Amino acid sequence: MTVMRRVVVYPGRIAVEAADVPAPGPDEALVRTLVAGVCGSDLHAAHGRHPFVPLPYRPGHEVVGVIEEAAGSRWAPGQRVIVEPDLPCWTCKMCTSGRENLCENLQFFGCGYAQGGMADYFTLAANRLHPERARKRRREDEHQGGEEEADAPVHPPGGHQRRRGPRKT
Repeated sequence: MTVMRRVVVYPGRIAVEAADVPAPGPDEALVRTLVAGVCGSDLHAAHGRHPFVPLPYRPGHEVVGVIEEAAGSRWAPGQRVIVEPDLPCWTCKMCTSGRENLCENLQFFGCGYAQGGMADYFTLAANRLHPERARKRRREDEHQGGEEEADAPVHPPGGHQRRRGPRKT
């Protein structure tokens, strides 16, 4: 396992390219992508209209995957995980005061970051991964068994601002 595919967005085109499978560093996990969503920020970035995502970039910040390798972390190979895409620096004034949502050096996985989830594999800090719980849901239009669906957390736009406190006018 040395070569994989990944999506790269360039001005005016979207390409699928061959790349080396990344090797996880300390406190990182190698994740195999199962599902990657496309959201509005991806569309804006692909058209060159996202103010914080320069082209070219590697998309995919809404991702469910499977741990392939995770030395020294709580994760075991085969576990299904969901990516928390915000990547605080953990060293600035805001991060050290527990307000990492206001990080002065905040990056986002799959949005101008070196890697994205629209790839066969990616590495990410183990603390930015969360367990994916599958649940059985009975389909109303079928009388057979249920189907599996991801029980993923939803992060509403602007939801991080709740911790900022009341808005001052």
